[in-house]
Amino acid sequence: MQLLTTEEKQLEELIQACEHEQHSLTERIHSYLQDMEVDYLSAHQSQAGLYRIEALLKILYNFKDKNYNRKVELTRRITFLKEDLDYEQRVRLSYFPNYMKSYEDELSTLEQQPITPTLSSHQLVHTLILLVSAKIKNTKLWFDKDSNEFFAFSFRNKTLKVSFPNIKTLKKKYVFDTFQERMLQDLGFITSIDGNRLVWTINGNKETIIEKTMLILSRVTFEVFHGGEGKTFIQYTDKVK
Repeated sequence: MQLLTTEEKQLEELIQACEHEQHSLTERIHSYLQDMEVDYLSAHQSQAGLYRIEALLKILYNFKDKNYNRKVELTRRITFLKEDLDYEQRVRLSYFPNYMKSYEDELSTLEQQPITPTLSSHQLVHTLILLVSAKIKNTKLWFDKDSNEFFAFSFRNKTLKVSFPNIKTLKKKYVFDTFQERMLQDLGFITSIDGNRLVWTINGNKETIIEKTMLILSRVTFEVFHGGEGKTFIQYTDKVK
């Protein structure tokens, strides 16, 4: 039996609470639409709540299992090939047998692997402690290395600076948009003069810096980057003694 850490227990409890709310909203919508006098307004409001809960659950599932999105995508493709393609279409698609086996083999491999969380908050706290103690440099929190989305951290003169660079390029690639930029600004990030970087700074004692930085990064991860969708990791360089 696998023992869960406090962080994992909290995540599991939050997932269970959201799943319960998801079930309740689904039943409520069904009830509104089955009444003799259909309550479309209440059904619409409950549907909006259901969308929000489902979006949050997707983020939480990604936190719990870094391979969650890939498993869902493989299951969707397998279902499509098995159920949505009729026999004639399968015959015409000469690649069907190879694709099916490839998807099934990959999904089987992923399901046999232990479930690994995306990025533990303990890892991030430990990294921040090393940074403010001047033991590491070139610290980055990657959200997606393929699209070059990351936060760069630097600590100097008792001030921690968190930068999100390359905004213009990310917008051209359609992996970051103005809405996300405004969300970061609402969290206290300031756009640079050239419009190509968002910066957030904090100073004070080390404990305060780490506590407030973790709070901001938690909100950024949930609200702006949707949990990183299994691609989040930390990268840094040890300082030469």
